Amino acid sequence: MQNLIEKCKKIQHYLNSGVFETVGNEAVSHYKKSFRDEGFTDRNLKKWKEVKRRINPRNPKAADATRPILTGKTADLGESIKWGREGRKVVIKSDKVYAKVHNEGGRAGRGKGFKMPKRQYIGKSAELTKKINTKVGKQLNTIAGS
Repeated sequence: MQNLIEKCKKIQHYLNSGVFETVGNEAVSHYKKSFRDEGFTDRNLKKWKEVKRRINPRNPKAADATRPILTGKTADLGESIKWGREGRKVVIKSDKVYAKVHNEGGRAGRGKGFKMPKRQYIGKSAELTKKINTKVGKQLNTIAGS
């Protein structure tokens, strides 16, 4: 009986604190993968609109002609994705002022009439939910089995 009570306490502790780290890390990993895949995965991968620098490159051998979409020269946008906890929620954030316009599309500061195409990398994802459920389930099974 004491062993069962200990396991219940460990599960409770995980659900009150550790689960947030599991969810946050899994989400950040999933969203950063969007930059490698050049698209967002919900149920399947939806590729981003191609960029002009790769369609008609001035110099086909230059880095700009081959570099992945949204990585820039520094890959700052993808690397800026972090998770935080707000109460009982995990929140995914970027400190880059241009993050939202890239993720959602819209008007950007590149001259009148320019509309940034939506290149979503953060958002609701069935695949991410599945990954989180699997990881949390494994962790709970490990705790219960110990």
